[in-house]
Amino acid sequence: MDEKYLRVLKDGFVSMEMAQNILVVKTVSGMAMAVAAALDAAQWSEVAGCIAGDDTIMCAIRSADDTLLVMDKISKIIEKDSDHAKAYLNQQACAFVAQFGREQR
Repeated sequence: MDEKYLRVLKDGFVSMEMAQNILVVKTVSGMAMAVAAALDAAQWSEVAGCIAGDDTIMCAIRSADDTLLVMDKISKIIEKDSDHAKAYLNQQACAFVAQFGREQR
């Protein structure tokens, strides 16, 4: 998947829920079409297609088992960014504590 689409998916994703062979993806308001385009660009064979509204996407998946596979793929993409975000926030928190400690002296 292109880096641009990965960024859109990571930034816009809120949650997902399985309904048999339908995957419902919740996004930040106004981001559903962009996230659906990212999912389509992934060209995963399990995904027949996506329909997007304002903050919700319905992905038609070929089977219930495939839905679990797609959820796993999305989770891995989101978790990679989440780990990066946690590391960045930890770094920022340490820098803040260091700065605050110097100001208190």
